[in-house]
Amino acid sequence: MATGEATTIAGAAELALSDFQRCLHLSAQLHPRESALVEDQLARFSLWMSEIGVFARERASVDHRLREAPDVRDAVIGLLETLADSVQNCSLTLQSILDSRKETAESLSIAEARVSSSVRAIAGEIHLLYRLSNTIRRAGRESQNIRC
Repeated sequence: MATGEATTIAGAAELALSDFQRCLHLSAQLHPRESALVEDQLARFSLWMSEIGVFARERASVDHRLREAPDVRDAVIGLLETLADSVQNCSLTLQSILDSRKETAESLSIAEARVSSSVRAIAGEIHLLYRLSNTIRRAGRESQNIRC
């Protein structure tokens, strides 16, 4: 992996979470509506991290559970890195809007559309994380049933 890329799911999630915090800070400076959009996605991401056990200790962690499934682990890390990229793009969009601050109705409309598009991309990545998590859970249950 290239320098700066995470080698664990927890590491990739930590980077995405850090990017989310910056994005949330920028969105709060713009308008409550944009802040709420980012907060909603951060809440969905936080819930996903909690449900899958991203920061759980030892055997409960998703990194431990996927230690023998490197392809699945790499897929989750890849999605987290893509999520972080989407959040960074949203932050760049928010920063450019804050820097320009043209307060015309047309420019505000365009800015809202750009932020909405960025947030939809973030929502899409989080949706994929949930779908992959559901697949991981199903595979785990099937594996337990086979052992019984």
